Amino acid sequence: MADNIPGGIVAAAKNRLQVMRGLEDVEVSECESCSFEVTLNLSYIEGVWTRDGMRLKSKPNCRISTHGKTHSLILNRVALADVGLISFQANGVQTSGRLTVRGRLGQPTDTNTVQNNDRIKFKIQISLVLPNRD
Repeated sequence: MADNIPGGIVAAAKNRLQVMRGLEDVEVSECESCSFEVTLNLSYIEGVWTRDGMRLKSKPNCRISTHGKTHSLILNRVALADVGLISFQANGVQTSGRLTVRGRLGQPTDTNTVQNNDRIKFKIQISLVLPNRD
């Protein structure tokens, strides 16, 4: 028995939007840059980038671009506040990856010799690690 599938349904199935290469988790050090990239099966589809559900827009430290089937998000000089779930959505398809930012330890401003029992003072920065929101 042959399948009776109308030609319009076959054409629609071939043109159905799919994620060919989805987002992956990215770990980067504070002040570095990172990128996220999604490849769809169809060209020139409009999509939306979000971080923890909030829409991202292009600005100097956040570049969003589309080249054919590939959608890119580049974050420059990431900060600890940039951690979260990065998502891309387009026409009912979605892919996500988690951005983790490692804090940097402070660099000494000068070098001193310390004798036993001398008092010394350290200046450190402590970063808050946010729990996963999955």
